[in-house]
Formats: sequence, C-alpha cells, structure tokens
Amino acid sequence: MRGFLTGFISRFMRATGANVAVMFGLSIIPIIAAGGTALDFSRAMAVKSRLSNALDASGLAVGASIGTSQAQMLDIATKYFNANYPEDEIGATSNLTISAVGDQITISASARVETTLLGLVGIDYIDVSTSSTIVRESKGLEVVLVADNTDSMDNNGKIGALRQAATDLVNILFGDQAAPTKLRMGIVPFSQAVRLNPTAAVAGGWIDTTGTSSVARLNFDGGYHAYTMYPRLRNQTWRGCVEARPGGLEELDTAPSAAVPDTRWVPYFHPDEPDNNDAAGQPRFPNTYISDGLSLSTAPLTRQINNAKYVNRNTSGPHRGCSIQELLPLTNVKATILSKISAMTTDGFTHIPIGLAWGWRVLSPTAPYTEGVAFDDADWNKALILLSDGLNTVDDRNNMNGSTYSAWGYLSQMRMGAGVDTEAEAVTEQNAQTGRMCTRIKDAGVRVYTILFMISDTTLANLFRTCASETGLYFNSPTTSQLQTVFRAIAQDLSNLRIAQ
Repeated sequence: MRGFLTGFISRFMRATGANVAVMFGLSIIPIIAAGGTALDFSRAMAVKSRLSNALDASGLAVGASIGTSQAQMLDIATKYFNANYPEDEIGATSNLTISAVGDQITISASARVETTLLGLVGIDYIDVSTSSTIVRESKGLEVVLVADNTDSMDNNGKIGALRQAATDLVNILFGDQAAPTKLRMGIVPFSQAVRLNPTAAVAGGWIDTTGTSSVARLNFDGGYHAYTMYPRLRNQTWRGCVEARPGGLEELDTAPSAAVPDTRWVPYFHPDEPDNNDAAGQPRFPNTYISDGLSLSTAPLTRQINNAKYVNRNTSGPHRGCSIQELLPLTNVKATILSKISAMTTDGFTHIPIGLAWGWRVLSPTAPYTEGVAFDDADWNKALILLSDGLNTVDDRNNMNGSTYSAWGYLSQMRMGAGVDTEAEAVTEQNAQTGRMCTRIKDAGVRVYTILFMISDTTLANLFRTCASETGLYFNSPTTSQLQTVFRAIAQDLSNLRIAQ
C-alpha cells in the first residue's frame, strides 16, 4: 500500500496536465492522512473506554476491601482488571498502579494501540492511558472485644494466641491509619470480675463511695464498706475491680445514679477469711491473708467481718482475683488498643455475663461510658466479639461462705437470686444471664460474634451459637493456631460491614 501511495504521488508530481488535476493529486495526501487519523484514533478511544471500565471495576473491588495493604490492593485490582480486560482485547496493557490516601483510591493503567493507516506516515502506534478514582464511603464502626482472661487462659499458649489474633484483628481493621475518624474499638478483659480505671470511675460518680448500695456493707462490721476499707490499709489503694449490681441491674444498661444507690458499683474487696483449719489441718478458707485479731473461739463469720484487723496492714489480699488488665473504653487510637492487647494477663475464674455486661456498656452511649454513638445511628455499625475458654463457674467451697469471693460476693449471700446458693444453681443462673444479655445486646442492633476457645461442652456451645447474630458468626473450639484465622475472618466481615451500600 505504501509503495502504491508513493508511486501515485510521484506520478502526480511529474504530471503536466491541468492545474485541477495537480491540485487533486496533492490533496490526496492529507485526505488519506485524515482518514487514517480518524480510524486509528477511533480505535484508540475504544481502547481507552474499555481500559476505563476495567479500572472502574478494579477500583470498586479494592474499595470493598477495607484493611488491606498496598500489595494486597494491587493484587485485587490486577485480578479484576484482567477479568474485565482480557488479553485478546485490542491494545497491549501495562503499568497498572494503585495508590490510596485515606478513603481515596486511584488506579491507573496504559495501553499501546498499533495503527493502521497512520503507519503510512510513520506513526506506528498510539499510547493511551487513563485512571479511575474511587472515594470509599464507609460507615463508622464501633467494636468491643470481650475476652476471657481467666487462669485457664494461661494454659497451652491460649493467652498468647489471643494476643496475636487480636493484634491481627486491629491491624486489618485499622490498616496504616493511626487514628481513623470512623473506627473505634474497646477491650473488656474479664474473669470473676471486670476492672475499671479507678480514678475515672470515682470521678464519674459510678462508684458507691458512701455505702448506700444494698450490698455495700455485707462483708464488714462497724458500719464500714469496701470504699472506706482501702484507706485503712497501708500502701494499698482500690485497683478498680467492681462487684455486680444487685436486683437484676447487672444485666441492664442502666446509668449509675446517686439517686438510685443500687445502680452504682461497689468496689471489689476480697475479705480476709477466718484463720482456722479443718480437721485434717487444711485451710478451710481460700483467702486467709492476715490474722483475724480475735480468738479462734469467736464465731468464724464474726472474725471474717472484723474491720479492725485491716488497720495499717500492707497486704494485697483484697485484690485477689483482680489482677487482669483494666477495661479500655472505645478509642480510635490504634497504638493504645495494641498496647492494651499486648498487656493482657490472666487471673481468676469465669463469669461470662459480667464480661458481656461491660462490653454492652462500652458500646452504649449511656453512662458510665459515653464514647459510643446512639444505637440507632444509621451511619454507624456496632459489633461485639465474645471469647471464652471456660464454663460459667463459681469456685465452690465447703465452708460458711459457700464459695470464694467474686463480683457476686459469696454464694451464701445469694446475690444472684433468691435460693441461688450452690455451684450448680449459680452456673445455671449465669448461663441464663448470658442468654438474656445476648438477646438484649442483639436487640439493640449490635452484631455479635462468639468464639468458644478450645473447650467442648454442649451446653456452652448451644449458648454461644444462640448468642451469635448469625450461625456463621459462631466459632466452635478453634485451636491456638486456628484462632488467627478466626479473627482475620471476623476482621474481614467487619470491614465489609463498613462499606456504605
């Protein structure tokens, strides 16, 4: 073709005929060039359109995957791009790149289109490039991890596996954002009690500092109560653990108020128990840490509630069962959350409903914690992750107290309900409390995930399965090595939950 065109032009240039013929011959060159330009640029524009469509599809796929790294985003984009721009399309593609700044994702690519008629004038190809910018509109997310930190979690590497899996969860959710505006997380370690920040709790008016709660004075004589007992000790202050509220209030998201004394929490103070042993010489009471200060002939209960024996004593006995980490309210600071997770430690036995209750309060906008948005805020989602490796239990003891002390005091005090004074009855009641609170939390619009960690028990499995918002959000007894996979799956589900529909 090029030879024909060249010869044609040469003959026209040598012709001596009419001027009109000469002018027509000369005009054929731009006519052919113009036609070639239109054809080849039309093909280039078609390639650019297909390129743009493929990039849009890639961008939407990447936008739906919150918490992914740059390399992971590029991998997702490449797969979707190749599916929407197959190799047999016109134009050889190259230079697929992706960048993400905050919620804005930009994907770019180029393609080279071989020319047809423009090649006659030395233009062998046309390069086209385009980009697609996706502004990822995400809903806000508030999530709380309610994590069993009991003594049994210290076995078989379970607490270490929990720390690692929870760290992965945070890294996936937060990505490289140190303090995102639409993501907040809280941590509630629990065992036989939950530990608050004591300064914030007292300053906020959440704590019964006056002994007006109906359960405040059960363990001490002389008109004393837990908050007034700590100052009687030497070098000891209240660490922040609290007892359960009486009268069913522990199951509710009711704000603490001085006007309704039982709505405020009584400070945790594990009493010193009587000194005498049983007939075999073994301690009858599990937490005897100072002298009773009274004759052994004095009634055991009288010796136990004797307030005078604590004066000027330097002992950590009142803190027994309260060595777990403080609760972390909702925060968007990634480093703070990771620090709390890495510091989790173990102590005590298992009261699942106590952990659930505080997880609910962390998510709630109602005092004591008010960081959470309203439950019905359409721009935010809320989620709770519950993990336990043990049954609801009470450390049963065959003595006057009926048990060791916990957030529910002693079994002999029947604080879980009238007639609930045996271990079996306490376990049944705690299971019932767990079920009731799960229902209330879900009814508030919270998405609940449950993990039964390395334990096989039909009753608890059914309880956790029912507690989860969906069957697929219940994870039955993963091993330590499988726990990371479970938390990553939860993180991805939470990330998908954030995508604005």
